[in-house]
Amino acid sequence: MMSLLLLPSVVLLSSLLSPLQELGPQVGTGDPLNGTGWELFAYRRSHPPEWLHFRVEYSQGKLTGFGGCNEFAGSYSGSGERLEILDVEWVDDQQCAEPEGIMEEESFLFVFLQAGRRFRVKEADPKRFLIFRPDGEALTFDPMGSRSLYPNPAPS
Repeated sequence: MMSLLLLPSVVLLSSLLSPLQELGPQVGTGDPLNGTGWELFAYRRSHPPEWLHFRVEYSQGKLTGFGGCNEFAGSYSGSGERLEILDVEWVDDQQCAEPEGIMEEESFLFVFLQAGRRFRVKEADPKRFLIFRPDGEALTFDPMGSRSLYPNPAPS
């Protein structure tokens, strides 16, 4: 008899908790980069060549990206302006011959990304994401899908 009385309580408690269980672990809670994707807008104080499509996506402590020839993946943590990028590796290891210079640019950007220690998201129009190395140099990104023919001058 006692077990029959408890059954409605267990069912009610279970129905209240099931939405919480569906959320899963809350990795990335409070993470301003979580769920964002970015395309390279400028580096070395100029725009990238039109054929270079370097992009990075951040989701729940993981990052994935495309360097122009190869894909990469790793993990990250970010809070305040601090950024830590860890365990980034190439997913594939293609050697693209064209366009000329693609491998050098991709390698430079891959190393720069890993050296990033600070970031800032500028909410102003246009919205931008910047990753800074310790020497103050930055990679500047636009939100994914908004890459245009560079209507704004590159940062100086």
